[in-house]
Amino acid sequence: VRRGPDYPWARALRTKDDALLAINELHNELAAHGVEWRVVVSDGGGEFDGADADDLYRRLGMVHRVRPSESHDERAERLVRAIKNGIRAAMLRAEAPPSTWTDALLCVVAGLQSVVHDAHDVSAHRALFRADPDLSAIAPFYSVVYAYDTTRSNASFHPRGIPARYMS
Repeated sequence: VRRGPDYPWARALRTKDDALLAINELHNELAAHGVEWRVVVSDGGGEFDGADADDLYRRLGMVHRVRPSESHDERAERLVRAIKNGIRAAMLRAEAPPSTWTDALLCVVAGLQSVVHDAHDVSAHRALFRADPDLSAIAPFYSVVYAYDTTRSNASFHPRGIPARYMS
């Protein structure tokens, strides 16, 4: 989404067929804040094309434009690379199992939404919604925590806290 700095938005999809549901969700979220989204640009993948997609775009007052497959959007590609690199770094650092990929994705995207860009002197989230993002639901991804275990001895050499990994 473009208005000032790029705004990454992500949802985990079970299948590509869920892409239209995600487009509808983002459209509604933006509209609730007075932001108008008029154009969907895609690579022409089947999840963005067809009668169901055309009906959705028409209902939402949007237009679908297909970019040629050889034509890359460098800004979008750079953002996708940043997200992938962030996920990879978060998962490697945390020694997280592959099953936590979605949690890492959402954590990285929330972080990127909050970055203040020098060229705009504002975060992507603030540029779009004129407010700071609510990060209360975001917890440190797969970070080390100490779980309280009442079955352990209370002696100073046997603390009741045992190391664990936090998973949101």
